Amino acid sequence: MDSITIQIPALNGSSPKKFMEHGKELLPSIEKILPISKYHTKTATTIIAMIAENNKHTSNSPINIKINANELRILITATDEGPGFKHDILKSTQEKFSTETGSLGKGLISLIRMIISCRGEILIQNNKTNNGYCFKESSVLTGVQLDSRISAIKTFANTNTNGTLIKIMIPTQSLRKDTSSINLDSYVQW
Repeated sequence: MDSITIQIPALNGSSPKKFMEHGKELLPSIEKILPISKYHTKTATTIIAMIAENNKHTSNSPINIKINANELRILITATDEGPGFKHDILKSTQEKFSTETGSLGKGLISLIRMIISCRGEILIQNNKTNNGYCFKESSVLTGVQLDSRISAIKTFANTNTNGTLIKIMIPTQSLRKDTSSINLDSYVQW
């Protein structure tokens, strides 16, 4: 299994970057494990950049992101020591608006939808409140249906981190150019 680790530094008073800025900076590192000649690398980079952008919410804690890839799956694990979500993760995904001080809804649901469109699943948990959900595509009513395609199941796994844990699993065939059903990178505009 190939793997890389990336650390998104804490802001420490600096202005936050947009996810596109993170994406452009992260692409060369991610391309080492997911070469652009074989994969929809910009799609994977966009997912990782959306996580990196959350350093504006981590109370000056860095975000550690590990990417593992093999023939079956791509696993992205992100941890931080920040405060975690201010309220229930499921409520955040169902909110209509997003502001840096008011909610995390818009960015979070965008991240979840992008992962689901890659036929993946995402576990998000706040370790300080023991609150977590696994989001995945489901045509059968399990857990809570966010929309006609996405369900959320409450879950929690003990970890060594105090802040937020995000685990994303995407089947490798969904991001390989020769096996994916659509050109995902054509939807990435950065």
